[in-house]
Amino acid sequence: MRLPIVFALLLFPVFGVPPAFGMNEESFGAELAITPSRLPQRLDESPSPITVIDRDMLRASGVRRLADILRMVPGMVVGTRSPAIQPATYLGLSDDYSRRIQVLVDGVSIYAPSIGAVLWQDLPIAIDDIERIEVVRGPNTAAYGSHALLATVKIITVKPREVARWGGSANVGSNGVRDVHARLASEVTGGAWMLSYLHQEDDGQARLPDYRGGRRLDGVRLRGDQDLSAHADLQWELAFARAENGLGNALESDVSAAINDSFRDENNHQFLTLRHRPSAGDEWVLRLARNAQQYKEPFAIRLDRIHQPGEPFPTSLEEFLAETEPLTLGRNFHAVRYEAELENHVLAARDLRGVWGLGLRREEVEGELFFGEPGPQRQDSARLFGHLEWRIAPDWLLNGGAMVENSSISETVFSPRLALIHHLTPSHTLRLSWNTGIRQPLLFENQGRTATWQANGEPVWLTRASGSQTGGLDAERASEWSLGYHWAPNRAVQWDMRAYHMRIDDTIRPLMRLETEVAAPLYPVGGFFLPLVLDTRNVGSLDVYGIEAQLDARLGRDTRLHVNYALAEARERETLQSDWPDYAASIPRHTAGVMLTHRFNEAWDASLRMHYTDSMRWAFLTRDELEASHSINLRLGYTRSWGGERLRLDLIGENLDGDLHDFGLQRGWGRTIWLRVGLEST
Repeated sequence: MRLPIVFALLLFPVFGVPPAFGMNEESFGAELAITPSRLPQRLDESPSPITVIDRDMLRASGVRRLADILRMVPGMVVGTRSPAIQPATYLGLSDDYSRRIQVLVDGVSIYAPSIGAVLWQDLPIAIDDIERIEVVRGPNTAAYGSHALLATVKIITVKPREVARWGGSANVGSNGVRDVHARLASEVTGGAWMLSYLHQEDDGQARLPDYRGGRRLDGVRLRGDQDLSAHADLQWELAFARAENGLGNALESDVSAAINDSFRDENNHQFLTLRHRPSAGDEWVLRLARNAQQYKEPFAIRLDRIHQPGEPFPTSLEEFLAETEPLTLGRNFHAVRYEAELENHVLAARDLRGVWGLGLRREEVEGELFFGEPGPQRQDSARLFGHLEWRIAPDWLLNGGAMVENSSISETVFSPRLALIHHLTPSHTLRLSWNTGIRQPLLFENQGRTATWQANGEPVWLTRASGSQTGGLDAERASEWSLGYHWAPNRAVQWDMRAYHMRIDDTIRPLMRLETEVAAPLYPVGGFFLPLVLDTRNVGSLDVYGIEAQLDARLGRDTRLHVNYALAEARERETLQSDWPDYAASIPRHTAGVMLTHRFNEAWDASLRMHYTDSMRWAFLTRDELEASHSINLRLGYTRSWGGERLRLDLIGENLDGDLHDFGLQRGWGRTIWLRVGLEST
């Protein structure tokens, strides 16, 4: 993809929109978003920049992997470590896991409590079951607590009352793609329910040298909505998923200090949301949620050179290779998170409204080979949050909010925000905002201890986190100033751009630390052979300066164009030792995406989706320096209705311009072509 083309498309709103595009003031900024402040707000009055991906965009994109659609968000970076693990994060500031963004499904956080990762590939959520995705770009801790350090992704699924009575789809194609999705829905007295089944299967990165096996996922979701009275309703959901990752992988080469590429993962979640509206402008919302994960690695044997306490280090390569020992692989853990949240929406006056609430969370992880001791490891946290919106004048709006959070393994933190919005005209809006973000350390970062077994039954340590021994790691902190501009001449066009400066302090970084007091693997380092283990520390600060722009335009009745672009410059505020990962290098200078959709007639439509990511390196010492990556994806669709049914056929081609190396030089995702067949009642 040529970046000048993206610049030209983003200048389209300024120079290319004809005057005939109407100026009906009632339509300006009419689309609402909830995620930035928990209050329903027009896009041009949001205190933070936001990208909305609606159901039409989801279908037109043709994606079958959920994280891939996030490439259409300015500044979002997505990689493919393996079929099981697909990091997706804002700015690219991440290692293998999406630890610095908050991900919510219907308001419930779904990150894995064990290591804070978002295992996108193991979620039992079909693309066809998603109504929209809202992505807040920038710190948003004041609204959603720890983990919303850099961004917040809110996935809103379809409601049982708003879907067809039955429907299903199937994908079949190259690279072993074999997917099935089926859904039933029905109304009952005062409510409705929906049952959804998802099966996904593919051969993974079979065409690439560093093959990490295939994957298979089966998931079931049961959701219900029930009216309790004219002023109260209840939503609930039960979900279960089982994933097998690394099918056909060479297990003896698959060992990681955290999560491997080959494992069986079972996760289930349950949530209940009760809403009560006692009067106009007053609403109470109670959420109760439970999320559990069972991780299990297959049994395997690998050979390694082990250093025992008191032994001399090898002095030559021959000595290093001569004395290998068999190690048993096969770790497992069980993690569960309980969460309760109460929020209250208040209309205090005609020009003043707000929301406040409190949340409690407990996380428990049990796994002797992940934490070095039997029994559960616990982390409890509590938070209080609030947000006010004051319309000072018809064209001036002030937003302010804050959160206080306490964690049992770290410090009490405070995270405020402030935004001033001014409508220059009904279609032109300026936004000046200051946002802060907090990320509390995870249990694994603070006290994780992973191991394999020697033949004599003694452990060999891969991870020895030392945070808990030194009083606990500090929370990561982000502070951002942003100046934004929003242009919406009518409902057909939304153009948003901003310039920002973000500072991130007390970054929690992994390092390979010398360990001589316990048995540990030996690694070649600069001509020496040293026993090293994975550890994490608070080290360094980071400055990021950037410009972002996005355009969503309906060019007439049959054509839609979505363009996004981000320019980022990052630098470390201090010189770090060479054994620390360079977080500035994990932020690509340019990222861009384009999606063009056109309907030819009532039956035929097509879409083109392209994305580009500049050179970067994922933030871990062993990751490759990546060249710029790009991808071209096409979809041709056919729709026909007869009687009470609708048939949909889509031919989809992904990475048509060649293998996509977006994580490692030998890893990524290859060219894949598949046919999607869907049938549903009307």
